[in-house]
Amino acid sequence: MPRTQKSEAPAAPSGALPDIRIHPMTVPVEFNDLTDVVRSYDADTLAAGVQRGGDVVVYATSAVVHPLDPAHPRPRLTGALRDSQGRTLSFACPDSAQALVRYLRGREGRPILLAGRLISRGETWLLTAPEPVAGKWLGKMRPVYAVPQKTYEAQINRVDDSESGSYLASARVQNVYRENVLGKLRRNIPRCVEAIITKGLKTNGGLRAALGHEHAARPHQRLAQLLTDMHFPQSAAHAQEASERLDHVAAVCMLLDSMERAAASRQQLLERRYKPCGLAPEAAQMGYLPYARLMAQVLPFGLTAEQLDAVASALEAIDSGVPMRAMLIGDVGSGKTAVFGVIVRALLFGGARVAVLLPGITLARQVHRNLAGWLPEFTTAFIAGDSAPPDHTAQLCVGTTKMLSQTSRGFQAVLVDEQQKFSRNRREALMGDRAHLLEITATCIPRSQALVESGQIHVLRLQQCHVNKDIRSRIHAQNEWSVVLEAIDRTIAAGGQVAVIFPARDATSVRRSSGIDTVDVSLLSLMDNAEFWMSRYPGLVRMCHGARTDEENDQALCDMMSGTAKVLLSTTMIEVGVDLPGLRHILIMQPDRFGLSQLHQLRGRVARAGGVGYCDLYLPVEVNKKVRARLEYFCDTFDGFALASFDLANRGGGDITSSGHKQSGTLPNNPFPDREVSVQALEKASAALQAEYFGSECASTFRIAGPNPAARQLTRGIPNDTAD
Repeated sequence: MPRTQKSEAPAAPSGALPDIRIHPMTVPVEFNDLTDVVRSYDADTLAAGVQRGGDVVVYATSAVVHPLDPAHPRPRLTGALRDSQGRTLSFACPDSAQALVRYLRGREGRPILLAGRLISRGETWLLTAPEPVAGKWLGKMRPVYAVPQKTYEAQINRVDDSESGSYLASARVQNVYRENVLGKLRRNIPRCVEAIITKGLKTNGGLRAALGHEHAARPHQRLAQLLTDMHFPQSAAHAQEASERLDHVAAVCMLLDSMERAAASRQQLLERRYKPCGLAPEAAQMGYLPYARLMAQVLPFGLTAEQLDAVASALEAIDSGVPMRAMLIGDVGSGKTAVFGVIVRALLFGGARVAVLLPGITLARQVHRNLAGWLPEFTTAFIAGDSAPPDHTAQLCVGTTKMLSQTSRGFQAVLVDEQQKFSRNRREALMGDRAHLLEITATCIPRSQALVESGQIHVLRLQQCHVNKDIRSRIHAQNEWSVVLEAIDRTIAAGGQVAVIFPARDATSVRRSSGIDTVDVSLLSLMDNAEFWMSRYPGLVRMCHGARTDEENDQALCDMMSGTAKVLLSTTMIEVGVDLPGLRHILIMQPDRFGLSQLHQLRGRVARAGGVGYCDLYLPVEVNKKVRARLEYFCDTFDGFALASFDLANRGGGDITSSGHKQSGTLPNNPFPDREVSVQALEKASAALQAEYFGSECASTFRIAGPNPAARQLTRGIPNDTAD
């Protein structure tokens, strides 16, 4: 993996700059803001530096280095800087930093320039991880590049003025790499421009979407100026603006092929004699919102305005003459089943044959019971498990993946509930030519989320929850096991029920990378822990997992619903389609083994009828910072769409082209692989491409609710993790 460093150490005392081969598409991934120079160490000046973010360049007239503590297992260099008025500022390094010692000794009688992060400790101030700064960068934005791993390893062995493990040695590699990049820009920028135009943007539509109509006629000049701005920004605002423009160009390159295919496919569909199945003529005559109200009258309850708007939007897309590709997104309790039930009714009245695909028998049976009750005028078939042979004349088929082998397929409309549970092949296998596809989920898989956020799927979003509930999510480490058990005891004593979710049914082990070491980590299995729970709560524990029969699992759930049982031990099979009104507490063992979508669905089982609920995440072993951050984000976020956006930002959107099957990972055709393209850039690029290929009346951008986790801070300084 590329390694990003942040500043430069002093140059080697002798020898020419090593020559490194630089890829023409290399661009900065972030910047060091060296425009803030602290020359006076008075309290007001230092406080202002901290308020501006803490990343500063300190100007000193002299320095004092404190002796290292030989008894310390990891000696850290400390000392003090002095300004022209004789005031002092302490500094601290994360290691012995002998290269810094040599630099300071060599600067006696001359000005000292150190970059670092300024922090306050009560009435004192500290500069952390100080690094020498070349005078040419003083007052400027300094680019930071992702150094390829092989290049880093080769260069770190050449460092001759500091210890190879020191932060200053890593900075030295970044300095060498930076000088190589900047020294070869005159040759590489034209190559980069040519590659973007010929391999990325390619068409006039792509050029206009990326650069705007006013600049598309001179793309070489425009792109060359953009790349120059990226490597030599004049200010933090200029760096941010150039980064956003570059990301927009990259996003257009990434989406262009998919948009061209979508436009060609749309044109072919429009030119065909036979159009997809539409609605009854009354829909267009009445208007789609009044028709949605008419179709919803069959329900034993009324729909909210939000639900009716979602139905009407789907009906309009179905009646457009082009096969609908839509995603119904809503958290647990938002009423998704009622919405797609009304859509199914409208499709059936239009003469369509409809299939509803679900991931499990329990959920499929529940949905079939609901739809059959709401739609008595239509024939329905249930196809799952050991069900009877299906009625191939049924207008509505509801079931699991058994439908893939038990039906004639060729449906005019396919609805896929809990779409994150299926591969793309399975989601689309039941579709006939020119069929409508509606996928339903609370949290999209990364590829679907990327399609949603890039505007390539029609979005129906439900944000209102129809009960008031407060679910409190918490992370517990190994030494807090007693705290977890006490919380469960309180829940049961108060009359509530608890579900304990395990990542595996039987004992197993996997290999997981943990930093630089690879260790065996045993999964906590349900069967290995069942005896503990049964002895702690005798007669109150039930189990639910895939090795048991449907009848045994149904009985366990019935005991929970009736209140006979208080604790349910389960795998993720209760993730969807299980409604336990008395469930107030869920304990998820080893949550790092679950995806955010699974965690969110499991949390959604709690407090279904409203009120206070608890979701505890128990970590029996320490996890790395990235995993911890993911779990903390989960605990702080209850919006499934925001969680899916976070998953997209961290895992990538896969291949979102029309023929793509990769569900996650880096998007294709990114001309700048070192940079992560933000969700906002994809949104903007999608809107621009839609305007080019479908007309401005078709261009739309889907906005994300809440903060965007993919957005990153482009101007950074020295990390604040070096002081004792």
